[in-house]
Amino acid sequence: MSPSSPQHARLRTRLLGALGTLSVLSYAVFAAVQIQVLNPLATVPGAELREIHAAVGRTADTMGWGLMIALLLPGPVIAAAAGLAGARGRLSRTALSMIMLGLLTGGSPIYLLASFPAGMTLADTFGVGGADHAPWALILHTVSLLAVLALAALVILQAVQTGTASAAHRSAVHAPAAAFAAPGSTAAIRSSTSGVCAVETNQASKADGGR
Repeated sequence: MSPSSPQHARLRTRLLGALGTLSVLSYAVFAAVQIQVLNPLATVPGAELREIHAAVGRTADTMGWGLMIALLLPGPVIAAAAGLAGARGRLSRTALSMIMLGLLTGGSPIYLLASFPAGMTLADTFGVGGADHAPWALILHTVSLLAVLALAALVILQAVQTGTASAAHRSAVHAPAAAFAAPGSTAAIRSSTSGVCAVETNQASKADGGR
């Protein structure tokens, strides 16, 4: 099986869809762990997680589970749907890559929104700041930044390839038809015959004019 065969292309598309879906799902799961586990433990050093949630439960506040799930769940669902569409040949690898990178790019602002209720709850319950106390959210922001750069590079590359293909197509359309006529072809013989007839006609005209 050659590297350019349709089977190999489909395999690469399926692999891209699987890796993209796994990346988006891992991003969402890690964001949830950061919001509900890592950041609470860093906010109240020395306390166990169940003690922190028990203290929150004694107040009227919640850790924002509903909003967090509502914001983090669509990303993996969209990624899985895009991966399935790519595996069925309904999306090109370029389009599939853009979708996956776009989901990772939007992960950073979505995380900030999803973590806001939990952060405010911890701040009100324990009298601390509402910002992240665990540093692991930097991983999420770094991944989103790298996804932005990769997406921009992919868009630029696609635009360059499209422009090159369009220029080549215009050159082919406007090229003289004689340039594409192979020696001995009907077009070449017709062109040569027309040229000979034109020369003979011109010579005959000059002869008549000299009499």
